[in-house]
Amino acid sequence: TMDFIDAFKKLIEGKKIARIEWGNNDYCLMNDYKVSIFTKDKFHDWIINDGDVEGQDWFVREGN
Repeated sequence: TMDFIDAFKKLIEGKKIARIEWGNNDYCLMNDYKVSIFTKDKFHDWIINDGDVEGQDWFVREGN
């Protein structure tokens, strides 16, 4: 796992990132320089909060 800064670097590289804490199919990605979160079966603007920044359980999500 990694911290938010390292995860965000992966996001910039085009990877999908997620948190273990989420425990589901949610993930974040960057598309056309916009950061989105896939949750509740659709994409939303990702509003980064303190919990996201302080999280140490980020990982790169493989696949779809």
